[in-house]
Amino acid sequence: MRVPCVVPFCKRTGPQKWNDHEYTEIICGDHWRMISMETRKNKLSAYRKYFATCRDLEVIEAKNDGLTTEQIELYNSVRAEAETSWLKCKAQAIERAGGIS
Repeated sequence: MRVPCVVPFCKRTGPQKWNDHEYTEIICGDHWRMISMETRKNKLSAYRKYFATCRDLEVIEAKNDGLTTEQIELYNSVRAEAETSWLKCKAQAIERAGGIS
C-alpha cells in the first residue's frame, strides 16, 4: 500500500513500510525541499534522539522487568518533541506549497 504526500492535491506517494517503520503520512521529495533547512535539521535531530532513546530503553527493559517512572517520562518527552518537529515540517510544507509563506 502507498501513502500519499500530506500536501493537499499532491499526487505523489511513498512506501508505507520503510526501514522497519510503518508510516501513515509522508512529505514527498518536492515538498520536503521547500521546508527550511533549520526545520529539517531540528526534525532530524529530534528523531535521532527519539530512536536512540527507544533503543536504550529496550535494552534496559530486556535486562530488568520494566521501566521506572523517570524512564517512561523521558520517553514521553522525547516522543512529544519528535512529534512536534514532524508537525512543524508538515505545516511548513503545506504553507509553502500553497504560497502562504
